[in-house]
Amino acid sequence: MTYMGTHSYHQFFNTDPNSIPAQVCANAAGCVAGGVSSTTSLVSQGTRYIPVAKSPIHIWIMASSCGPQGSGTYNGLSTELIQRLTQRAAVQRQLHLVA
Repeated sequence: MTYMGTHSYHQFFNTDPNSIPAQVCANAAGCVAGGVSSTTSLVSQGTRYIPVAKSPIHIWIMASSCGPQGSGTYNGLSTELIQRLTQRAAVQRQLHLVA
């Protein structure tokens, strides 16, 4: 059995500064979700959602930002299964082949 693992810091991470940040609904009656789309829905209290709003920067059609803010981890386990023939099994196979 072998363990493999890595951890990295300062990986480049793309973000959209023209996006609406997610919120957690704090209203007991629910919150209206929908972002910039024309369809909306009501989410229950404690749910993470995108509120109905216009884009923060209306004049930008497409925008992105890239910076060394990301991090990553990888964890793995490797196993190997080996079947060994015993002396008895080898003899039985030889007898089977002869017969």
